[in-house]
Amino acid sequence: MPKDDVYIIEMLKEKKGNEFLVKWEYYSEEENSWEPKSSIPDYILQFYEEDLTRLGTPAPAEPVEDDEEDFEVENILEKRIIKGKKIEYLIKWKNYDGPDDNTWELADTLVGIDDIIQRFENKLEIEKEKEEAKLKKTNENKDKKHKKVRIVESAVKHKDEGKNDKIKENAENKKEKFNSKNTEDVYTVEALMEKRGLKYLVKWENYSEKENSWEPKSSIPKFILKYYEEDLSRLGEPAPSDNEQIEENAGSEEDDFEVENILKKRNAKKGKVEYLIKWKNFDNPEDNTWEPAGNIDGYTKLIDDFEKKFAADEKIIEQDK
Repeated sequence: MPKDDVYIIEMLKEKKGNEFLVKWEYYSEEENSWEPKSSIPDYILQFYEEDLTRLGTPAPAEPVEDDEEDFEVENILEKRIIKGKKIEYLIKWKNYDGPDDNTWELADTLVGIDDIIQRFENKLEIEKEKEEAKLKKTNENKDKKHKKVRIVESAVKHKDEGKNDKIKENAENKKEKFNSKNTEDVYTVEALMEKRGLKYLVKWENYSEKENSWEPKSSIPKFILKYYEEDLSRLGEPAPSDNEQIEENAGSEEDDFEVENILKKRNAKKGKVEYLIKWKNFDNPEDNTWEPAGNIDGYTKLIDDFEKKFAADEKIIEQDK
């Protein structure tokens, strides 16, 4: 073979002591030759010696020198959560002082800066606590006479369809009544966060996470309930705002709720009576919910029986005093 021929290693096929049988690219098997380790490029040698079962497989391509400039994180400026609940940080790079040089980077790609991330997260937590303390103080200074009212809709399924219509009408009347009170705060559902039995953890619009509360399904607007129950992976996402189109098709797909028993009674705010309801086919105590008397006015007999028992129990308690 001419001395000027260029030989490129296609693969190493066998090993014998400090030599390897080399298959040359563009040459037949008859041209294979035993070559010492010293004449084989380090990157090829390393590839096969890491795992000798690779003998007979193509050699790796020659690595290209990385001319990319190294970037060092100097500081974290902001944080955000993008689609898919992935966290991104706004990074200030060392020796790059222009605001346009700052970039948003996924948390998963930031390696070796755990201490910087922790300092930033601690700073965020302190700022959050200060903001919550400020909000709490503001709320405490509000007129105590202003009551917080959550606008909700209750849907209780009754055997008699006429009773259902009456309950719907009562719910609408209450909603209009609440909307007309300019002195009361309005609670709007921002998102449903979790589900537990017949209850959802509700995030209220313009209120902090500490104000989240567990609410029964019967107290959540139908179009919002339908949106999340169609796909529970939506929990944590913002609730839909346009309910008209969703509610048009909601009628036949809602859960049926039937009162099985009345367990307790209490006087809520402004002296309104509420009953603790045991729902039929829902046997977990966490599924029991407090309902205003107006929401179950189709169960007159159940209410009368409970009131009689309640009065009798009260009388016995008075006699025992």
